[in-house]
Amino acid sequence: MTSLLLTLFSTALLLTTAPLTLAQQDDASYRLRLASSLGEPRVQAIAGQLPFRVQVKPRLARHHTLHIETKDGQISAAAAPGETIVHAVPRGLHTFYLIVKESKTGREVSRSAPLNLDVRRHISRQ
Repeated sequence: MTSLLLTLFSTALLLTTAPLTLAQQDDASYRLRLASSLGEPRVQAIAGQLPFRVQVKPRLARHHTLHIETKDGQISAAAAPGETIVHAVPRGLHTFYLIVKESKTGREVSRSAPLNLDVRRHISRQ
């Protein structure tokens, strides 16, 4: 009985002190920030283009990619830290997210707080 308890105890100790698996190490804790470069909440899309300011800390892992997407999935664009311009944005109310995904699988790793924008179309007055 004592040897069984000793075996169970040593196995439990080994499991709790073992190094993290690759899957656990893969889920980095990112601090994501997505903001409109034009101000909020009402913005004008010039020719359907909206500029965003993208911040990611810590630095993005090599096997992760950034994306700006809408809640409904209608808009999805690759992003990079700094300024990113999203094209073909229709007018209306949109909820945008900055999303970190795994490059190979497309699995979502992290998501920013929502950014709600009322997008208007800019009409050139010539």
